[in-house]
Amino acid sequence: MTHEKCCYVVFSYSCYFYNYYYCYYYYYYYYYYYYYYYYYYYYYYYYYYYYYYYYYYYYNYYYYYYYYYY
Repeated sequence: MTHEKCCYVVFSYSCYFYNYYYCYYYYYYYYYYYYYYYYYYYYYYYYYYYYYYYYYYYYNYYYYYYYYYY
């Protein structure tokens, strides 16, 4: 992998500045991607929980009407 090679080169003293900035940019992109994935997963879980509660509420509502009329 290029990024692993880059990062290993950066940790060594004989590295170029281009490899250093490339590695820093790669880690920043990876952190941004991980944060975006976690944010998306959190919102998906939140909306799933919201709709589950919403349908559960309507299910009890209709069950109440069914019990009331019959």
